[in-house]
Amino acid sequence: MEIKPIYLFYGEEKFLLKKDVSFFRDYFDKEGVTAEEFDGAKDSLAAIIGAAAEMPLFGGKRLLIVDHAPWFGKDGGDVGELLAYAEAPNEDSYLVFIADRADKRLKIVKAIEKVGKVRQYEAKKSYELPDYVRKYLRAQGKTMAPRGLDLLLLLCSEDLGSISGELDKLVLYVDERERIEEADVAKIVAKTAQATSFLLSDAVGLRQKDKVKQYAEEILANTKPGEYALLFGYLVNYFRLLMRVKDLIHGGSSEKAIAKELGVHEFRVKKAAEAQKKYSMEQLFTALERMLDCDYKVKSGRWDYKDGLFVTLLQIVN
Repeated sequence: MEIKPIYLFYGEEKFLLKKDVSFFRDYFDKEGVTAEEFDGAKDSLAAIIGAAAEMPLFGGKRLLIVDHAPWFGKDGGDVGELLAYAEAPNEDSYLVFIADRADKRLKIVKAIEKVGKVRQYEAKKSYELPDYVRKYLRAQGKTMAPRGLDLLLLLCSEDLGSISGELDKLVLYVDERERIEEADVAKIVAKTAQATSFLLSDAVGLRQKDKVKQYAEEILANTKPGEYALLFGYLVNYFRLLMRVKDLIHGGSSEKAIAKELGVHEFRVKKAAEAQKKYSMEQLFTALERMLDCDYKVKSGRWDYKDGLFVTLLQIVN
């Protein structure tokens, strides 16, 4: 493989960018070369170019990684030294610049493209993530159930780094089994506050008493007094979502149309469409009343927020 003398990596998708930088570290590490680190916010361009131009005392190659490189935008300042270096780069040095942004119209960017490589890392769109997951798993001989994939994206907030980390854990968890199911995702994906709140609301929606107990105990054990309002608000909004979905389904709307109208993830609508069947509209109003009564008793000091919310949820699903 031919390694270019200068690279410029930039863009919003930090996970893939860092992955490529790690490739360079590993590649040179196998050659016995440790990367020299620079910070463009602190180190001068002159010092960096000077280091790249030096001939190694005992021969060999050099890798220089420059983070926070500010020289590739409109306000990048004087880059004359880098332009001159790009015309005749040291064949024993390899420069990797990492920047938040770059303007491909600039002379310095074009100069690097001529002798090296410029790569933009654009954040993946929501619609691109399912294909990313499938390809990631296919390379490891695995597949994932559609509902499991939807749940993974929801729990990981569509963050590529988080998604990739959780996929690695799931592959290890299922071992020789080829297909990763929704239940695997629910069990293994890191239990962030958002993830646990979703799993709790899903169990409440399906009136799964044992799971409500499990998730409620788990989340309430880690909920501080100041966080109670956030959890309470999340659950109240969930019941309101069930009411809206129930009403719109009754009116003939499709799940996709409902997701667009309400501005929520389509998977949440799929889950809500399933859950609303477990409740009549009257029962959903009663659930909201119970939640508001719980909130009043907690705020008036009559109930402890952990015990009060736990009891209220169990009353709702009974």
